Amino acid sequence: MKVFSLEDLFYSFRKGALPTVLMLLFVISVNGQSLKLFEPVSSKKSGVTFRNTITENEEHNALTYENLYNGGGVAVGDINNDGLDDIFFISNMDYNKLYLNTGDFRFRDITESSGVTGRAGWKSGVTMADINGDGLLDIYVCHSGKDSPDKRRNELFINKGNLKFEEMAKAYGIDDPSYSTVGAFLILIMMVIWICSFLPPM
Repeated sequence: MKVFSLEDLFYSFRKGALPTVLMLLFVISVNGQSLKLFEPVSSKKSGVTFRNTITENEEHNALTYENLYNGGGVAVGDINNDGLDDIFFISNMDYNKLYLNTGDFRFRDITESSGVTGRAGWKSGVTMADINGDGLLDIYVCHSGKDSPDKRRNELFINKGNLKFEEMAKAYGIDDPSYSTVGAFLILIMMVIWICSFLPPM
């Protein structure tokens, strides 16, 4: 077994990776002024007008709740399987917003018609995942804050198709009233396939 010394490591880096990194840095510095990875899209063009407005008062302020300015959350996913990613925003103190992607960076607010407005209360995170395995993305909203446990119960919006959702967190047993931040879901079938790929053949 060969043991690499620090000198060997430095030599291989100098011989292979260092010239590539230096060339990349040179290209970026030469073209830095014209190299743009992103460009702003105005809300007038996009139709996205969501704002996460936080109003401080005696009950809600940075002294009574240290996570006041941690922000809300956003989830991006294709809720109607049309190949365009849609946007779901949660507001810490206000209601949710769902924007349907109509193409060319244009979105339509379908919050009320889709049934995902949700309830007031301190929301802290959102996740899109196909919870029930029907091929449609569902939306899980986490609640937190200094509210009562009933106001902290998380919400699960099950995608019924045709841009309609139904809140079913209690039915699925995931209306957790603890202090949640964001939900994470594991696709078990992928784990089984991955584990089986390492098993010896029978």
